[in-house]
Amino acid sequence: MDKRQLALQRILQGQETEAVRLMPCAYTYLMLGISDYKVGNYSSSIDALQTAYDLASMEGRVRIMLNAKLFLGNAYGNQQYIPNMDRHYQIGRRLAEDLQDQRALHYIGYNTASSWIEIGRYEDAYTWFSKQETHTLMSLHKLAICCEKTGRFEEALAALDRAETMNDEEINMNLALQLLRLVRYRLEHSDYLTHDEYGSLLLDCFTRMQKELPSGYAIFHLPWVLEWYKATRQYKKVCDLLEEFPKKIV
Repeated sequence: MDKRQLALQRILQGQETEAVRLMPCAYTYLMLGISDYKVGNYSSSIDALQTAYDLASMEGRVRIMLNAKLFLGNAYGNQQYIPNMDRHYQIGRRLAEDLQDQRALHYIGYNTASSWIEIGRYEDAYTWFSKQETHTLMSLHKLAICCEKTGRFEEALAALDRAETMNDEEINMNLALQLLRLVRYRLEHSDYLTHDEYGSLLLDCFTRMQKELPSGYAIFHLPWVLEWYKATRQYKKVCDLLEEFPKKIV
């Protein structure tokens, strides 16, 4: 087996660092960067993704350049470094337009609008999500949150009703339905922070997201967990979470 085949095998085995050692090229650095991104190692992810982009530009591998920019934008967005996110997405958008890759363009729009939710730009996020002609379960979840935050409660409930009828390959359906239920609970109970049922559902969802999904999901939901701990005067847990997610703006 030659080095290329061996490196590809290591990637399939989840040993991306070894793959880079065997064959340091744009593709192996890309896969290393994506792997680090998924577990929240953003600093090392950014280094690997930038190397992947630089090598891909020399190798003429435009698809790898695009994917590197998409994940670089994601990594900065998850840390709420919005100017850096926008800078990488802007280049990614140009590459996607040149490739006529509508899926990548939608991906950039979705993640940008999701980041707007995280920094409180709810009207901007609502404008993007509400204009989409087609929706996934998770985009309707985001739309419902935008509506919740901007006082469009009936529209939020309608988005949840639609989402609950969908299947989505992005996330385990049982967990997805729990996330929808969280939003519905807040909409139907203005005093949700006094309900132990809400806290149990929220913390169960948060624990599952940390175990089952890329770190961006837990980061997105962190403000609601902090809100619950503050409301129930669990200040030690607030401090612990802020140490675990030191770059999260809340």
